[in-house]
Amino acid sequence: MPQAFGTEHRNHCPSCLWSKHVDDSPGDRAADCDGAMEPVAVWVKRGGEWAIIHRCSRCGTLHSNRIAGDDNELVLTSLAVKPLSQPSFPLDRLAVVDIRRHGTEPAVDMSANDVDIAKLR
Repeated sequence: MPQAFGTEHRNHCPSCLWSKHVDDSPGDRAADCDGAMEPVAVWVKRGGEWAIIHRCSRCGTLHSNRIAGDDNELVLTSLAVKPLSQPSFPLDRLAVVDIRRHGTEPAVDMSANDVDIAKLR
């Protein structure tokens, strides 16, 4: 069996990664909110360890929590790629940004490209 990554102490469901808002500071159980904590993102800590960003659906508080060794890898990966799959801007703007920064046409002729940028949105 492969060695597990992450922590052995958890505060979230290993399948869906949702949690409950019970702490103000890690482990203190002082929060009065009890709201559902939605996993909204992952980030990479120093040393390469992943952590989940949870946002409380009741009060909006954000918390960072270490992943656990048996967390659902597909759900973790989908959180990690969400910003790339749902950008906040049209992807065809990237060519325009390149022209504005460098004052020249992009290195790739977008009109001759086989990829239809409009379909990437």
